[in-house]
Amino acid sequence: MIRTALVGVGNCSSSLVQAIQVSREDPKAGGVAYPRFGGYQVGDIEVVAAFDVDHRKVGEDLAHAIFAEPNCATRFSDVPLSGVTVAPGPRADGVSPALEALVRTGPVDEATVSSVATELNRCQAQVVVIYLPVGAHAASRLYATAALEAGCALVNCTPAPLATDAAWAEAFSQRGLPLLGDDVKSQFGSTALHRALIGLIVRRGGDIDSSYQLNAGGNTDFLNMRQPQIASRKRHTKRASLDEFDLDPDALSVGPSDYIAHLGDRKVGYINIVGHGIMGARFTVEVKLEVEDSPNSAGVVIDAIRAARVALDRGLAGPIGEPSAALFKNPPDRLPDGDAFAALDRWAASANDFSA
Repeated sequence: MIRTALVGVGNCSSSLVQAIQVSREDPKAGGVAYPRFGGYQVGDIEVVAAFDVDHRKVGEDLAHAIFAEPNCATRFSDVPLSGVTVAPGPRADGVSPALEALVRTGPVDEATVSSVATELNRCQAQVVVIYLPVGAHAASRLYATAALEAGCALVNCTPAPLATDAAWAEAFSQRGLPLLGDDVKSQFGSTALHRALIGLIVRRGGDIDSSYQLNAGGNTDFLNMRQPQIASRKRHTKRASLDEFDLDPDALSVGPSDYIAHLGDRKVGYINIVGHGIMGARFTVEVKLEVEDSPNSAGVVIDAIRAARVALDRGLAGPIGEPSAALFKNPPDRLPDGDAFAALDRWAASANDFSA
């Protein structure tokens, strides 16, 4: 089993917990790139701890907390009582002014790094997954510190710079602990589609004159990103994921665009690309993508959790290059998508050999 702790019991955690349950009920359910990774199946992930700051979740069994307001993720599966009681976590900057009206933090006691590390030790957690809102940089660092103190591998799903920060990379290396991140990709997301389209055009000899990517959604993540400072952090990782194409920054616009409440957990992405080919012949590409936002990360995080456990098994430490490059928008070492997934395929194959 992979003893996993979830930081933030929001929509993404809800989808992840449900996906693990569905896989246990039907191991052939599919939906992940690697049904078996280093000897671990999806159902081998066991959530043993969870942290949040909303009093409607803290103190509740995880099976109830994942469906508590303000969560709006689709309920795909009933989840039996887990025996995992959601513990209070440090708030820090985890609740932005935009979320104050939705996230009810009182009367939850303020937690500390020490109390989080103590809970991780008590539950014998092996992997910590940070699923905090965009912009929660200070809170993410607090949980990273707790993971270090408790001797846990870390999977950073947020844009907060941890795997890409030299000091944090060194800290995890010194402690002999794996670090994966930063900013998890979606399984079928706007950024992945945008990259694929631009890559196809460039590979065929075309030139990109301008491009934009607009995204709207109705969950708390999009409400949170209505704040320009927070949205800019997300925009940074999205732009960074396109750096390899060397596009004119003045002709490229990407990132979160608006919060539309009635969309709920659906995300709608619009991609526009204008370019030209031989003799300046022009072309325009228009694409619309609509997905369930939170389940869209679950399959990727399932692979990341198993990769973190395999890295622990193999004694690897610090940023883990191959999984990070393939599964995260802003990894320490960026590779073109094809190269990144080929490298992860080789890494996963060697992990499977190692487990045999």
